[in-house]
Amino acid sequence: MPTAIIGIGLPGSGKTTKLRALGNRKNMVYLSADDVRYELTGNESDQSMNKDVWDLIYIRIDNALLDNCDVIIDATNCKYEDRLRLVEYCSINATMIIGNYFIANVETCKKRNSKRDRSVPDYAIDRMANWLIENPPLKEEGYDLLVRYKTD
Repeated sequence: MPTAIIGIGLPGSGKTTKLRALGNRKNMVYLSADDVRYELTGNESDQSMNKDVWDLIYIRIDNALLDNCDVIIDATNCKYEDRLRLVEYCSINATMIIGNYFIANVETCKKRNSKRDRSVPDYAIDRMANWLIENPPLKEEGYDLLVRYKTD
């Protein structure tokens, strides 16, 4: 059975850069919430169809894992409940679940984020940072391995 890698971290923490490169290098199925958002709405920042975005991501996770393909899920996953749901869902068809937690200083993330064509508002980054402070990712959430990357 295949592996599921779940990205975790603030916007600007380096998740997408590292996870997309890993997916290409290892020939893994790469699923990005931003990419699916763009596919459905024409705008990566459009949060109006998040339920549809995640419904489609979960379908694609199933398809990849059932085809015995390793999969990377690239999203902030800053909320504890979102991570638990994703880990539980992936555990049905994945042999191994790896959490890749990208840790960077909030101000560093804001600075990197401000240089993007599409940026996340500072207040949203602060809110996500608080979620991670209140409930940081732990191996006990169901990961077989939780890897922490310092990216600042």
